[in-house]
Amino acid sequence: MNRETTGRFFITGCQRSGTTLLRLVLECHPDVFCFDELTAYGVLARGDFTLPPGKRLAGFKIPRWTEQLADDVCRDADHPETARRFYRGEPILLLVRDVRDAVASMMRLKMTEQQSWVEFCARPILEARLRDDEAFRRRWSAEIDLLRRSGDAPATLGAFYWKYKTQAYFDHRRRGWPVLLVRYERLVHDPERALRRVVRFLGLEWDPRLLEHPRLPHPEVYPTTGLAVGNTDPRRAIDSGSVGVWRNVLTPEETRQ
Repeated sequence: MNRETTGRFFITGCQRSGTTLLRLVLECHPDVFCFDELTAYGVLARGDFTLPPGKRLAGFKIPRWTEQLADDVCRDADHPETARRFYRGEPILLLVRDVRDAVASMMRLKMTEQQSWVEFCARPILEARLRDDEAFRRRWSAEIDLLRRSGDAPATLGAFYWKYKTQAYFDHRRRGWPVLLVRYERLVHDPERALRRVVRFLGLEWDPRLLEHPRLPHPEVYPTTGLAVGNTDPRRAIDSGSVGVWRNVLTPEETRQ
């Protein structure tokens, strides 16, 4: 089954790698409607959706399930929604960001006064996989050993999380699935060139509104702050200000880990 029959594509990749930014940008295309994480998992779990009038493609942003598309059931330990065998060969966009910047972002984003994203989100998800998934333990035994020898250090945990999410690109390629690697750094340094490549992959015509997302309205933002998932500001233009932030966040020891 292809995108013409399902009308869907998927935005995936490790969290803190630009998946929300890409959602905000792509939903500015007149043919596209995007579901962010507040709704995407539930829609896929129910198995049906209706495109708004005039829209041709639905984008589902699902970083939680990036590496699980071939599994019988997609799930995450700290999330209530599960979905069975919903992937049917549609286009997959997979964001990848410099692992050091991705980990630094995980460690900078505060979920509570005491806990960063890597502690509040990544750690319980990973520990549940290690507890419940024997195949996962076998595949990633070397990385698990490194994590334990580090004392379960947050930076090492974040890098492991990034690695198994990013490995999904190669797994999808091996299966012959239509997947496009979108590098965060290229997206923010040369947005038009990167986005033209994305819309070609999706079978869409170029539209200049893709470069105007800060001035356009967006669904799925928090009403009290106006921010999207992950505290992404939809009013902020695409810029490279977050490239290289790891230098101000990670210690030399954390970088080596």
